[in-house]
Amino acid sequence: LMSRSPYNDGFTLVEVLTALAILGLSLFVLLNGHLNAMTLQETIYQVTTQRQLLEAAVGKAEVEVLLGSTSGGGDFGERYPDFSWSFEATSQSDYEEVKYYRVTVTLFDELSEEAPETITFLYYNNNPDFDEGGMFSGSGTQ
Repeated sequence: LMSRSPYNDGFTLVEVLTALAILGLSLFVLLNGHLNAMTLQETIYQVTTQRQLLEAAVGKAEVEVLLGSTSGGGDFGERYPDFSWSFEATSQSDYEEVKYYRVTVTLFDELSEEAPETITFLYYNNNPDFDEGGMFSGSGTQ
């Protein structure tokens, strides 16, 4: 029978260093993937918030144009203090009786260095006497 040496029972230094290198590389890859996922989530949150605020501003601009305003704007209150919006409506008709407008809504983000988000749409008001009952009050200007 062969006797075993007490020094052959453990891992060698090369094996331990190889295992640590593999573990370190794996940890780097996993942390890099996690950082990329967090960055992507933040970007998606910002883009979604901007899109929702722009759509809300479009709705408000439609009401303002319906009430006869050709420009105006506002903010989104305390929840979104860094955002504001404005709109401009220009008549696309040669006849005053036809209420057909090109409306441009702009969303401003004070924290962003990028250009403001804008959306342009055509709006036709087929009921110029809509506010006779006083349902709405506008904040735009004529």
